[in-house]
Amino acid sequence: MYKNRLRQLINNQEPSIGVRILTPWPGMIEVIANTNAIDYIEFVGEYTSLDLHDLENIACAADLHQISSMFKVDQEPNGF
Repeated sequence: MYKNRLRQLINNQEPSIGVRILTPWPGMIEVIANTNAIDYIEFVGEYTSLDLHDLENIACAADLHQISSMFKVDQEPNGF
């Protein structure tokens, strides 16, 4: 298991750089992670339709590319 970059930065009280994505396409995470300039990716699900498969694919892509991720899902999900 890889070290959580975001957690390390928070523990050391250092700044972090993140990016928000609106698309559930895992390829976008691959592109962002390969820049090596971003510490974490935040998926904002409030403005797009999503299902559990999308969330799983995003998490798997982030894990494969060893980048931290977080999800912001809608309070009343319309995908279920």
